[in-house]
Amino acid sequence: MRLLHDHRLMLFCRLVLGVVFIISALGKLLDPQDFAHAAAAFRILPVQTVNLFAMVLPWVEMICGALLIVNRKLPAAALILATLNAMFIVAIVSAIARGLDIDCGCFSLSHAHEIVGWGLVARDVVLLGMCMVVYMRAHAQNKVTANVRVAQ
Repeated sequence: MRLLHDHRLMLFCRLVLGVVFIISALGKLLDPQDFAHAAAAFRILPVQTVNLFAMVLPWVEMICGALLIVNRKLPAAALILATLNAMFIVAIVSAIARGLDIDCGCFSLSHAHEIVGWGLVARDVVLLGMCMVVYMRAHAQNKVTANVRVAQ
């Protein structure tokens, strides 16, 4: 538990998550049609919602990633990204279970198509853990700050 209180871990997690999600968002924003096709291939979303999802998700990733980098609204940004990672894990495991051989659509910018698999699940579990470190640390700091304000 002591590791969670290390400010260097918090900084590392914030910066890594921020960069990862900004890069992920850029790829999707630069090629929204490719991302929409990748999202549709999971066969989870209703067809009518795929384009809306493909337009909104990259902006959520971009904004949350930027908030982590500039050290603002950390609990909210980390919780949103943790929720997205949990959603990604469920979608990938679902695709694996159904035997789908599809591109994850994670980082379209690299044009290195990643096929869904357990490696992606592991990566997203690590990112989810990093999100939780940021959330718990930021939430604890906000509680301390609030208690100091009340005491004054």
